[in-house]
Amino acid sequence: MSRRGHGEGSVYKETRTRQTKDGPVVVTLWVATVEDERDPVTGSRRRVKVRAKTKAAAMAKVRAHQQRLDAGVREEAKLTVGEFMADWLSVVVTARVAHSTYLNYRNAVNLHIVPALGRYKLRDLKPEHVDRFLKAKADAGVAKRYVGRMRCIITDALDHAQRRQLVSRNVGRLSIMPACAPIQEPRALTAEEVDAFVAEAMSADDEGRPKHRLGVMFTVMFTLGVRPGEATGFLWSDLDVDGDAVR
Repeated sequence: MSRRGHGEGSVYKETRTRQTKDGPVVVTLWVATVEDERDPVTGSRRRVKVRAKTKAAAMAKVRAHQQRLDAGVREEAKLTVGEFMADWLSVVVTARVAHSTYLNYRNAVNLHIVPALGRYKLRDLKPEHVDRFLKAKADAGVAKRYVGRMRCIITDALDHAQRRQLVSRNVGRLSIMPACAPIQEPRALTAEEVDAFVAEAMSADDEGRPKHRLGVMFTVMFTLGVRPGEATGFLWSDLDVDGDAVR
């Protein structure tokens, strides 16, 4: 019989009764105890319990726990990917990037990453979880550039988690960028299409009022070839409608 390793405690069976819709069910689990991090106040070693259906599985959890401690990874058993990403956004990203960039990060995290990966415990996130997430986005027709951006955000966040010793590796860097549909090249409008667009933009309703609030702006953009940001900078006083000029 082999001796227990350093930090390993006892291993024993535990019987529990669980209530199901068909009545009470007796469940037997193997329980193993293992030393955890030192208490920050007393300095003493804490002990935690791990449970599994078999003795071998319980001991495997003990070894994995010990490997995390040996690697200097902090034990944050209940910290999920969603909780970590929310804290990372509010503390790290806001202090590092411009507000517009922060909004882009937040949208990618809240609309895409957290709904798919947020439920996983941070320490249990695996490369294949990220692989499946990225592939699902690519299969849904998300542009390759945006899929790559989401992978970069995950990698960036997990870099921070690794520096804080919350994870032992960055699974974002181990993920595989999926093949995405090629980005469709933009097509310029023909002269006939421009004429039709401007005519519609400048059309009026039965009472003589413009149908489109931005009709004049669109017309100026097509006529002068300016970009949206430039066109929105014009004031009405800059337009000489009678003289067909812009100053």
